[in-house]
Amino acid sequence: MTLRHALLTAVFLAGSPASLSAAETPLWEGVTKTAEMLAADKAFIEAARKQANGDLTAASQISIDKGWDAFGKGDGDGAIRHFNQAWLLDPDNGNVYWALAVVTHTRGDGASASNRWFAEAERLMPDNGQVLTDHGRALDEAGEPTRARTYFEKALALNPNDVVAHLGMARVLTALGDKAGAEKHKAEQVRLSVERPLWEELTKTPKMLAADKEFVAAVSKNQNGDLKTGAKFSVAQGWDAFDKGDLNVAIRRFNQAWLLDPENGEIYYGFALVTHLRSEGLAETERWLAKAEQLMPDNVDLLSDYGQVLEDNGDPARARTYLEKALAIDPNDPDTHAGMVRVLTQLGDTAGAQKHQAEVDRLGKK
Repeated sequence: MTLRHALLTAVFLAGSPASLSAAETPLWEGVTKTAEMLAADKAFIEAARKQANGDLTAASQISIDKGWDAFGKGDGDGAIRHFNQAWLLDPDNGNVYWALAVVTHTRGDGASASNRWFAEAERLMPDNGQVLTDHGRALDEAGEPTRARTYFEKALALNPNDVVAHLGMARVLTALGDKAGAEKHKAEQVRLSVERPLWEELTKTPKMLAADKEFVAAVSKNQNGDLKTGAKFSVAQGWDAFDKGDLNVAIRRFNQAWLLDPENGEIYYGFALVTHLRSEGLAETERWLAKAEQLMPDNVDLLSDYGQVLEDNGDPARARTYLEKALAIDPNDPDTHAGMVRVLTQLGDTAGAQKHQAEVDRLGKK
C-alpha cells in the first residue's frame, strides 16, 4: 500500500483483505516458542533497551512505526512481525492492539479476530476517538451497521467535530434506513469542512493578506531563505492532520505550503484527497489530481490513488488506465496490483484479476 493510500485507508480501512498475507500470527498465538526463540526475544529486548536509553515505550513505538511502514507496502507478515516485537517491549501500549486490529481486519481474518484487538486497544486508550472510528468502519464493512453506529457515536461523544465519524454515521444510518439522520450527519460533515483549497470563494481582507506576508517572511527567516523546504514541512503537517481525520487543518497546512511553493505537487495531491473524502464530486477532485499529475507525472502513489478515486466513483475503465500507468513506473507496487484486481473483477476480466492477485500475493511476502 502506498503512503497516501495508507492515509486514506487509515481513515476508511478500504484496503483489500486479499492483499495481505496471513501467515504471521498476532502475539504468536498457538505457537510454542523454543528455547532459542525465547533467547532471541530476550536479546531483542535488551538491544532495544540499550538503543532507546532504557525507554522501552519509545522503542515499542519505533517497532510500531516499522510495522505501519510494512503495512503500507502490502507486507502483512512484516507488519505483524513488527507489531509483535512492539508488544514484547511494551505490552501495555494500546497502539499495538489497534495496529493488530486494523491489519487483521484488512487481511480478512474475520470480525471476531479484529474485534478482540480493537477491544483491548479501547481498554487501554478509552479516549482515543480514532480507534473508535476505525472500529466502527471495520464493523460497517463487516455488515454490522447497528454495532458500527455505536462506535461512531462514542467517537462523536469524545469529539463532536470529528469529520470522519460524521461520515461514518451518514453511511451506517443510510444502511439502516434513517435517511433524515444520515442527512443530518452529512450536513455536519459539510459544516465542519469549511476550509477551502487556496481560499477559493473567499475574498481576503488586508489583515489576512498581511498575515500571509508575515508567515512567508517568518518561514524564510527560519529556513535561511529556503521556502521550498518550508513548504515541505507544511505539507508534512497537512498529511499528519489528514491522517487524524482533521480535514480543515489539513487544508490549512496545504494552503500555507502553497504560499511558500505553489509548484509543490504534493499540495494539489492533498487537496484532491481531502475533496474526495468530503464527497465534493469527481470533477472537483480531478482538477486537483490533474494539477498534481502535471507536476509529479511519475509519482506512483499519486497515479495509484487517482485510480482508486475513479474506482470509488464508479469508473473502473478509467481507473484501470491510471493503475496501469503506475505499474509501468513500478511493476512491484502491491497496492496498485490490488487495485487492478478490483477493477478487472468489475470489468469482468477474471483471468487478468487472477494474474494481478498472484502478484499481490508474491509481493506481499517479500
